[in-house]
Amino acid sequence: MSLKHFHLFFIAASLTLMGYVLWWTRQQAASGLYWPGSTVAAALGSAAGLTYLAWFLRRYKSLV
Repeated sequence: MSLKHFHLFFIAASLTLMGYVLWWTRQQAASGLYWPGSTVAAALGSAAGLTYLAWFLRRYKSLV
């Protein structure tokens, strides 16, 4: 597995983890244990991860 492929795998794993944390915080909010900081952090992490993935995929073709 090349470094580029590992990097894509790592980004996908991070996005999966952020998605799970976001889902978990919504479940906690539904049960009455709302932690707004966790929800905001998970949403920002997901947005940043998607932005980074888009940037990396644009550069992917030019990387050696």
